Amino acid sequence: MLYILANGAMATALAYGLKDDYEICIVGRSIEKLQALTKEGFKTLLYKDFNIEGKDVILAFKPYALENIAQILKGRARILISVLANVDFEKLQTIKAQNYVRI
Repeated sequence: MLYILANGAMATALAYGLKDDYEICIVGRSIEKLQALTKEGFKTLLYKDFNIEGKDVILAFKPYALENIAQILKGRARILISVLANVDFEKLQTIKAQNYVRI
């Protein structure tokens, strides 16, 4: 399963593009916004309920939110894939992961 962190335009575009090949879970901060994605067949979680331990995670939120989201997340991801603009590996490492990928 792939976990996409965010539910904005970039995140949902990724989710729709990957849903035929992967099981997708979208993680966001607003239950109201996630409900629409649940109706589209995606699994959803709130950041506060999400443990990244051993998971494959795609970061697709706005870069300014990295610090706040890093403080909320628990565990260590198996792989962390970032599509965040202008965020280097040093900043990505505020979220714990075994492997990091920037796209």
